[in-house]
Formats: sequence, structure tokens, C-alpha cells
Amino acid sequence: MSMFYKGVSWLGLAALFSASLSAQQPSIKSGGVISAGAFGAFSAIAPGSWIEIYGSNLAGNTRSWSSADFSGVNAPTSLDGTSVTIGGQKAFVDYISPGQVNAQVPSTVGSGSQGIVVATATGATVPYTITVNAVEPGFLAPPSFKVAGNQYVVALFSDGAYVLPPGAVAGVTSRRAQPGDTITLYGVGFGPVAPNTPAGQIVQQNNALTLPFKLSFGSTNAPVTYDGLAPSAVGLYQFNVTVPSVSSSDLVPLTFTLNGANGSQTLYIAVQNSTASVAVSSLTLSPSSVDGGGTVQGTLTLSAPAPSGGVVVALSSSSGSATMPTTVTVPAGSVAASFTIATAAVSSNQTATITASYAGSSAQAMLTVTVPSGFPQFSTLLSISTPASAPIYIGISLSKILGNYHCALQAGLPPLTSLTGLASFSTFAMSDLSFTCTGVDITASTMFDKLGNMAQITSGSLSVTLTPEVVSTSGTATGTYDLVSTLGTISGSFSGTYTAK
Repeated sequence: MSMFYKGVSWLGLAALFSASLSAQQPSIKSGGVISAGAFGAFSAIAPGSWIEIYGSNLAGNTRSWSSADFSGVNAPTSLDGTSVTIGGQKAFVDYISPGQVNAQVPSTVGSGSQGIVVATATGATVPYTITVNAVEPGFLAPPSFKVAGNQYVVALFSDGAYVLPPGAVAGVTSRRAQPGDTITLYGVGFGPVAPNTPAGQIVQQNNALTLPFKLSFGSTNAPVTYDGLAPSAVGLYQFNVTVPSVSSSDLVPLTFTLNGANGSQTLYIAVQNSTASVAVSSLTLSPSSVDGGGTVQGTLTLSAPAPSGGVVVALSSSSGSATMPTTVTVPAGSVAASFTIATAAVSSNQTATITASYAGSSAQAMLTVTVPSGFPQFSTLLSISTPASAPIYIGISLSKILGNYHCALQAGLPPLTSLTGLASFSTFAMSDLSFTCTGVDITASTMFDKLGNMAQITSGSLSVTLTPEVVSTSGTATGTYDLVSTLGTISGSFSGTYTAK
């Protein structure tokens, strides 16, 4: 069931459709409210945490929220007539069904006993009394990660593999962590962050827990390089952790304290400590500065020749403007290996720290990714629109989030046109004063007609050429577009103006 993530939020038109509701009164069953089941399923809740509500007649249909339910960065407080209040305050509703509703607790709900009420078009439940604590922290550890009676935490490598004994969970790519690896854990209920992001909002920037947090592998503290709400998510905490040097075991206890109090989950993680006699001694980049979209060669050097079987060195970048393979192998008997770094188009100069790590050793090098000459520079948004007299409305937004571009297109304007499309693209490419957007994100792209019929957009593209005025923050824009769904195709060319902010 979808929780936390929302695709690209749209400003403009949206279509709402309501399913018919049962005439029966909604009710919450005894023991029917817990914190998110995959994160500990606690009987108490906390401000900003996620909860699951179980009962009957809680909704007339089944669905999760979508981008159309959001207002900018703000999550919905009702879905198709189903809403939740906690202590009299509106909660943020992520999922509804007749038997279950998922919601995020408002940030300002007070501690102690509070009433939870689910309301539908047919009435409201009797208030369900729940204990609200200041925090109720839990790591992501679903039942599917319980192996031979032992509950493993969900921990991810940067390449998407999970930290588990290989083959422990069918269909899941996994390997044991090694000292020096950076892994990512997720949680809920860990309390406030700074800068503050209240419940019900998509996180727009990096942040940090305000309460002291410590994580341990067995009795050994682990360095935590990030502990805060996950950017681009709602109510989900992210923890980037460097694996400490501990003895090899598939059942290393993973524990934490928050504000001095121990977490209540019993969790394990798999570690293989195979420290070799070689270490990463240096890392060089050629060139060390490149226009966005260009490539760079990195070369790492070991302190001694790689042993039999070679040495697999982990690679990482501090910025999405520079990407590379997650590992590079130094062949047996060699002391060096090279790899290629690909850079993305940027709207302002970016600095990326490239790190090569192996067995607790590491080396770093700095890479500067620059703006290609000619393209308008902007800090947050480049927006394009056609004039009111145009036969079809075109609205394009090129936004910059955490150094990466996000491209969105709105075409059409009911009831003046038969079809309207709202599309988000996953791939962006820039060349001098032109850019293209491809790879439609079908989960966040919708087409609808003036009769109210809706369909996902399955494919599309956008090409734009800019002509700056004397100041490059504004000018004209021309281009072509096409969006395809089962309702039909919207395509053509356009001419409009752009502004950069």
C-alpha cells in the first residue's frame, strides 16, 4: 500500500471522481489503530508518524493518494470523502479502503490520550482512544524480512541491493555489508527536524533530527552521516550509516537510542568483515571541471597490488550532478583502476565530492560541474507558457530540486479543448539553448477529456529551444510536444515566453 511518496505535484487543473459510499456507519475495531505495520506496529503513536486504522465501512472504495490529490507540497486531508481527525485535528490521508485507512498524524497533536475519528459521507466512527507520545520511533523492518525467526532491518546499498545474507529472502538481491560500506535505513516517528518540515508536506531540503540519535552494530557505535526526513517524501526518515568494524556475523544486533531512550525493536543486520591488507591511497579526476553533460575519468590507486580475485572498491558521489558505477574492480596484481563519471545538465555550477572506499579506507576528489554557456541560469524554476490567444494552452515548468532538473508539461485547457494532458518526465537533456524531456512518469501523468474520462499518459516527449532577451532570465521559447494515452494523442508545436527565477 502506497505510503510516503508522491510524484510531481501539479498546479492547475485536476479532476475528482467520487465513488458511491455504503450506507452503513463506519467503525474502528478494538485494537484497530497501530503505527505503521512495517515500522514496528506499535500501539502508541507520535506526531508526524504514520498510522494504520482498521475497521469496517471506513471508505466506499480502495485507492492511495496520487499527485492530483496534493496542493503544491501539501498532502490531502481526505480521499473520496474519507477523512481522519486525531485530537480534533485533521490528519493526512494516504490510503483508503473499506477495512483500512492509512494516515499521518498532525505535528501539533498533544501528548497523552487522544481520540481518533474516521468520517465518511455516511457518518463518523465513535472516537477511538489512543496514546500519543512525543516520539514513537521505528525502523523499516517488514515481516517479509523475518528469516528463521530473526527480524532483519531493511538496509540498502547505493546500488539498490539489500543488506541480508545472500538468498535469505527469495527474489531479493542481497549481500552482507562490509566495514566502511555506506548503507541507508528508513524509519518513522523519530520526532522534529531542523529546518522544520511539518507533517503533511513533501520534504524540500536536507534536514537533521533535533533529538540526539545513536546507532550501534552490536556494542560498536556506527557513524551516521544523515539523520532526518527523506527529501521528496512525506513523513519518512532517512539514515545514512557507515558500517563500523565488527566481527563477521549474519546476526549482528542493530540497536539505537533517541534522546537517550532505547528503541523497542529487536533487529539484526548481516556483516562480513574481510579486511584486506590493501587500502585506497589516492583518487584523481581528469578533468576536475566539466560542463554539465560531459564525462570525466576517475583513477583510483591502492597502497599495494590487489590480491587474488581482485579488489572491489565502492564509488559514491555527493551530488546527483555526477554519477558513476557503484563499484570498480582493481584486477589481481594491479594497483589502479579507472572509471567514467557522467555529469548532468545543471542550472548553476555544482561541486561533487567523489569518494572511493574499500575495507574502511577511502580517498576523495572534488569535481566541479559547470553550466554550459548560453543556457539561462535559474535557482528554482524556469517556466514557459503560451499567450492567451494561442489555440491550445501550453505550460512547461523546469524546476531544480537538490541540483537535479524536473520537467513537467500541461497541454490543453477544458472545456475549450477536448483533451488535456498533465505529464511529468524522468529524463532531461540539455544542449546549449535547447533541451528535451523524455521518459514519461506514468504514475504522475494523466490525460482527461471534457466528459471527465481519465487515462494514464503512456508515452510522450517535449523539445524546447530558448531565445534569451538582453537579460537571460526571460525570452521566447518554441518547441514541439506529444502526449499519448488511450483517450487519444495531444501533439503539435508552440511558441511562447519563458521566465527564470
